[in-house]
Amino acid sequence: MLPFEVPPAFGAADASGEGSTAEADLTALGLEPWWRAFGAGELNAAVEAALAGNQDLRAAAARVEAARAQSRAVAGARLPQVGAGLELSRARRNYIGLPIPGAAAVLPVTAAQHGLGLDLAWEVDLWERLASAERAAYADAEAADSDRRALALALAGQTARSWLSIAHQDELIALVDARCRNAEAMLGLTRQRFAAGSGDAASIASVEAALAFLRAQQETEHSTRAATQAQLDRLCGRYPRASALTTAVLRLPALPAEVPGGVPAELLERRPDLHSAAARLIASRARAAEAAAARLPRLQLTASGGTVSEAFGDLLDGDFRVWSLAAGLTAPIFDGGRLRAQAEGAEALALAAEADYVGRALLGFAEVETALAAELRLRKAYAHAGAAAASWEREAAAARR
Repeated sequence: MLPFEVPPAFGAADASGEGSTAEADLTALGLEPWWRAFGAGELNAAVEAALAGNQDLRAAAARVEAARAQSRAVAGARLPQVGAGLELSRARRNYIGLPIPGAAAVLPVTAAQHGLGLDLAWEVDLWERLASAERAAYADAEAADSDRRALALALAGQTARSWLSIAHQDELIALVDARCRNAEAMLGLTRQRFAAGSGDAASIASVEAALAFLRAQQETEHSTRAATQAQLDRLCGRYPRASALTTAVLRLPALPAEVPGGVPAELLERRPDLHSAAARLIASRARAAEAAAARLPRLQLTASGGTVSEAFGDLLDGDFRVWSLAAGLTAPIFDGGRLRAQAEGAEALALAAEADYVGRALLGFAEVETALAAELRLRKAYAHAGAAAASWEREAAAARR
């Protein structure tokens, strides 16, 4: 069952864009609502709808629960294992050639036996093999949760970019529409001048070509806008609407406050992808320790107790009780080098995880430095573009006078 309404045919005008109506738990996702700095309510709604309804994020949350369950299962191996059993049996045996006077050649004997018991087994973790496995499983769960938070952060950024791209496309469409109107007016004026004998056919053809180019650009901008809208709907867990006309026209918000200089580098530690890499490094080191401990002897303690009787009613009678205690020490002697190879492989994976952690840290530093430098340049470009737009407005006003 899909969580959205599917239209009867692709491109249907009444395709429902409704998706999940749940609200995103930003605290559980470890997110601060940075997108609200733009002061655009529609942008806020789009990002928070994506965080609540995105299917990739739901799958990541399920993987976190699976990893946590696995960590609990591994932790349970360190505790004593207790089991209970009830055994009921009835058997016939044949005895042949017994020197019993008057007995037949074959003497059948039927016997019943009933048992009620409790078994206990516990491995003494001499070399912390089980403890290392538990640490690895717990770190895996931490890495899965960090992956989910990293996905949520990336999803919020991707959704915001898609929304801003739609708003940008709407601004471009409005600009192209205005240029088309101006070209149409210019074409009418050129034709009037030609009819009055003050123009030529080449001027008309030139304006007609410019108008045709602008109309083609109109269609291109609408197509780009529709594709971006479908991407935004998919991110939000909604049916991807086929037409850009199904949504209201958006407007670009004002720029948020500039990021101040001197931001401490320790802020990089808040990146969830770096947390994930660190958790996987811990898990790989714990698995290396587990593999090394697997080559050492193991001490197993077992105990059992209960009652055994030929009559079912005697199972609760203490006179029929039985018990046993045992301790076993086992050690690998020859396994064809399997355990040694596993230990060497785990150690190599730990070195790979360490290199991955360092690489992710370098990537994080590079992304922050690049973003800060790009913001400064983009703000300057924005100011120059605003000055150019003001000049064009003055030029157009002077031409109309």
